[in-house]
Order: sequence, then structure tokens, then C-alpha cells
Amino acid sequence: MMVISQLLDIGTLLIINALIATMSLVALAVATRHIGNHDDQRGAAYLAAGYGLIAAGFAILFAPGFIPVLESGALWGNALLDLGTIAHFLALNAICQRHGAEFWVLPVALALGLCELALVARIGPDMRMMVALGAGLRACVAMATVFALWRCHDPARRPIALILAGFHIAWIVMLVLRITWWLGSDASGRGSDPTSSFGLTARLLLTWAIAPCYLWMIKREVDAELIRHARQDPLTGVANRRVIWQLAEARCGRPRGKVGVIAIDIDHFKQINDRYGHGTGDAMLMLVAEVLNRNLRSGDVLGRIGGEEFLILLADDKIDARAGLAERLRQAVADAALTLPDGTPLSCTISLGHAAMALPGKGWEAAVQAADRALYAAKHGGRNRAMGAEELAA
Repeated sequence: MMVISQLLDIGTLLIINALIATMSLVALAVATRHIGNHDDQRGAAYLAAGYGLIAAGFAILFAPGFIPVLESGALWGNALLDLGTIAHFLALNAICQRHGAEFWVLPVALALGLCELALVARIGPDMRMMVALGAGLRACVAMATVFALWRCHDPARRPIALILAGFHIAWIVMLVLRITWWLGSDASGRGSDPTSSFGLTARLLLTWAIAPCYLWMIKREVDAELIRHARQDPLTGVANRRVIWQLAEARCGRPRGKVGVIAIDIDHFKQINDRYGHGTGDAMLMLVAEVLNRNLRSGDVLGRIGGEEFLILLADDKIDARAGLAERLRQAVADAALTLPDGTPLSCTISLGHAAMALPGKGWEAAVQAADRALYAAKHGGRNRAMGAEELAA
């Protein structure tokens, strides 16, 4: 700590901290103009406010060197830094979608801040107690921030949240060391503070880290969303045609075994759209997808391939039991129902066709075509039924 104090000038560190906070504020304002997520918008607003408060706080702490009337501004400069720290806590709490889970720290921070103000008003500046209370306040807020970051459950954001938690842990260690030094020394009356350079350097690193990590989290979320759109049907959330085809063609590259498929079509779906509207039709599609997914076996993959059509790529070890699965799915959908706004239940039925092809052989496309023929036969045979391709051959 003494070495850092000798190498780094406090005034320079105050200027650099103020500049870094200001630059982070500008970068944040430019980079987050088009954020659509509500939690991220709220987080960006808190971050911006935090950087503004921190920049102002460091400016006030530096100003007494040039503006003598601000000689008593140290308390207010540190108060702004405390508010900036709290704003950043609120920002990261929102970004990690904790929704106030760590807000227990706010009354603790308020109590410490009021104690510091009361102490200064009563007995004047006492560095030992001011450092103990001020650094204690920031340590508590930083610890709550670590909890929020550590409990970030978004898989896209969690790795960056853990990195940022590491920066906050380093900041907490610095604060504890600074408190320990002041409480264990007789330096309360000295004009110099050998811990200030150490603290300002640590604060500089933390200020620098927060904005890039936040923007990195946003980018990871956008990338994850793009991947989800590339792999999932946006309405039902099941796999899309591309994913089903990729998985199936990969399986068909094996020298032996089978590939099995069940083709599914909702009966009279156009009538649902025409009579009740496309909103109800979309709700029916989501219901059918949810029921099908819930009744699949381990290893089966459901995909929506267009309109009211679904396809199931069967698990390798369960292909021979596809007829039983198709019948269970048909019954499960028939038993499910939507509740319309007027309270009326609305149900639908599905028709299914299933087929399997030996490998090596004609492959996936042939299996799908065979299942489609069985599906059309089921629909022509009265709908609400399941048929296998082998039944057509018989």
C-alpha cells in the first residue's frame, strides 16, 4: 500500500477516475440507445446515473486544489461516490434480473451514510471514522452486488457476471484492508493518507470494468437470442425445420440402425383461424406443441415445420414403439383444450403418420415422405387417427 502511495499521485488518480467515469457514461449513452429489454433499459439508466455521480464526486474531491472554497467538499465528494456505488448496484441487480432480491443492503447503506454525516456534523472530520464508515458502506453495497452477480441465472450472461463479481471482490478486499489500516493505526490526525492511492487505483479498475462487462452481457444476450431464433420456432418454442433436418441427416450417416419419424397435422386448423381469429389459432398451435412436447419420450425431438404441421424425430432405441407413441399423442391432444375469453373450452384433434427406414438406405427424406403418405391416409380416413407407413403397404 505504501509503495502504491509513493508511485501514484492522488491528484492524478482523481482526474483519471473522473475522466474514466465520464468516458464510460458517454460510451454507455451511445451504445445503449436501442436496448429493448425493460430490465436492461433500467440497468443502463442506473449505470449512467452512477457514472455521472462518480465523475462529479471525483471532480469535487479534486477541486479543493484549485478552488479553496471547496476545501470542505471531501465529505460531499465521497457522498456522491457512495450514491454512484449504490446506483451501480441497482443497475447490476436489474441486469441480472434479481428484481430487488439484494435490496436488504439499502437500509444498511443509508444507516452508515447517516452515521458518517452525523459524526462530521458533531465532532468535525475524523479520518479514522470517516474511512471506517464510508468504506464500510461501499463494502456492504459491493458485497450485495457480488451476490446479485453470482446468482445471475441467465446462461448467456452468467460468465461475464462472474468476471464482474471478481472485480467487486477485489474492491471489497481493498476496502477491508483500508478500514483495517485506519482502525489499527494512529494516523487519524495526519494530513497524508497512504491508503488513498491504493483505494483510488482499485476504484479506477472497478469503474473501468463495469461498463465493458455490461455491454458484453448485452452482446451475449443478443447473440443467444439470434441462436435461439436460428434453432427454434418463434411461436411455439420447439425446434424448427432446419434443426430437425440437421439432426436427422446426421443420424442417417451411420452404417446401420434405423431413422424414425412421426408427421403430425392439426385437423381443420383453417376453420379455427376463420371462426375464432388468428390469435386463437396461434394459441392452439402453442397448446398442441406444449402437449406434444410434454408427452414425448427421452431422446425424441419435436419440430414445427410450417403452418399447423409438426414432425417428431424418434429416439433410436424407441423407433419400434412409434405406433404406441403416436396413439398416446393423439389422445393427449384430443383431451386438451383452450379456454376462450367467454369461458368456452375449445379443443382440436390431430392426424398422425409414422414411418421408419433402415440404414444405410433411402434415408431421411424417404422416411418423411413415407410418414407424409401415412398422414394423408389418416386424414382421408376420417382424421383424428394415427397410421403407419407399413399399413399402406399392406
